[in-house]
Amino acid sequence: MSADRPAARRLVACSLASLVGLLLAGVASGGTSKGVDSIGCPPGPSGWNDPPVTKGITAPQTTNNGYGGGYEQVAAGGNVATVTCSYHNTTSKQVYVAVSFALPTDLNPLNDFDLGCSRGDAGWNATERVYRVSSRSEWALATLTDSGRYLQAGEVPAFEAVTRELLRNAKGFGHSCVVAVRPTEVPSRFFFDIKVGGDNLKATFWTPPSPDKSGVFPIEKISPARAKLQVNTTDGMRTLGIAFTKGIDYRIQTAHSPARVRFHVRVTASHVPACRAGATGQLTIATPIDVAIDVCGRRFTPTVTSFIRIYSD
Repeated sequence: MSADRPAARRLVACSLASLVGLLLAGVASGGTSKGVDSIGCPPGPSGWNDPPVTKGITAPQTTNNGYGGGYEQVAAGGNVATVTCSYHNTTSKQVYVAVSFALPTDLNPLNDFDLGCSRGDAGWNATERVYRVSSRSEWALATLTDSGRYLQAGEVPAFEAVTRELLRNAKGFGHSCVVAVRPTEVPSRFFFDIKVGGDNLKATFWTPPSPDKSGVFPIEKISPARAKLQVNTTDGMRTLGIAFTKGIDYRIQTAHSPARVRFHVRVTASHVPACRAGATGQLTIATPIDVAIDVCGRRFTPTVTSFIRIYSD
């Protein structure tokens, strides 16, 4: 799934000089994520070492060429590695800290892994229960996730420190932020599959061969798509069902701006006060971690629990 095909349009890719340098680096290292297993998990905070911390690794060598566990590797061209540390407070409570990064052999980290290099940071809050910190020198991002809502408020700072330490432990394994770029071609069919608001939001959309005068591609066609999302309201978490009705536009990612795609949506089911089924609005998705629904005079931002990628085939 690459953006570099002759029948395609414009997208950011590495310059010839950068490609040659990276190819040589890939030959020298065997073109693999060799050594990723040496990235150590930091010790757990007090009370979070029983059972002991466990480590999992996802890299090109650990996944099959297919969907399921290897989906991210296939979509990113086999250029991403992730080290996940699981911390336990008895066997019933788990908190995860992970670091993901584009490998140095990646010819186009801007397209394959657009996180890190001061992008993707997110402060902790009691609703989303996710903390993210990016590298300032590499395409790498560390994330703390408490999806089970086990952490007490007083435990969060210690886990934020663990997250930053894991990012430091991975320094030198990711692709440098210095990437020479030039425009090249991309195809007109795109798709995404995002874990957001407790559901999977996925769709395929098509654009014309050329952008409009502002450089944005209008969306000509979309696949049927709907989801039931948990959104935060003044009355707590509520379910909001939406269906895509029409595509609006797609802005491709550049070195200076994230990818963004927008759709018209219709509310199909709602437990949100004063927002009934049949209401219409707009959905905006932007890399790396932003989803917003503007409907019923309000903006809802459901929690995104997977990195957003907009793929081409």
